[in-house]
Amino acid sequence: MTDEKLKFTVVITSYNYENYIGAAIESALGQTRAIDQVLVIDDGSSDGSREIISGYKDRVSAIFQENAGMIGAWNRAYDFVEGDIVIYLDADDLLLSNAAEEIEKRWNSQLSKIQFDLEIIDEHGELLGRRFCDFRSEQSAKQTHDLFLRTGTYIWPVTSGNAYARKFLDQLMPISPPGG
Repeated sequence: MTDEKLKFTVVITSYNYENYIGAAIESALGQTRAIDQVLVIDDGSSDGSREIISGYKDRVSAIFQENAGMIGAWNRAYDFVEGDIVIYLDADDLLLSNAAEEIEKRWNSQLSKIQFDLEIIDEHGELLGRRFCDFRSEQSAKQTHDLFLRTGTYIWPVTSGNAYARKFLDQLMPISPPGG
């Protein structure tokens, strides 16, 4: 970690996740290392998601928009991100309570991203005994780099399970889908 205090933003995207959104927000707010900004973007939900999100009032920054799809939601939310480290969280996922603390312990100014396994749970929050991406051991940056050079890809979680450096995302955002 650097000597400078890092600011964390958790971006939660939601579309019709009334049954999950409250738990996702609580997992961001309940971190052992406080999150500086919890940014929730509702992408045109037609269920009760908006009411649940609105119930968090000053505890989250809420954005309500017409449905624009996942990429549209990411792009819109990014305009409001304040943190140095951005953790993306799908509305039907949860952060372990020490996720931000562990990310901060391992962070250094040379990183673009830290990725971590996701433990698979059922609709009641019970562990199913599976992990995604199921990294068997820590993979070094060099191993990841070499794998990418050899194959053009590497194993990584697509949204949840990633913490990005804002300075890295600033070079990518806004994103557009292939052919878009």
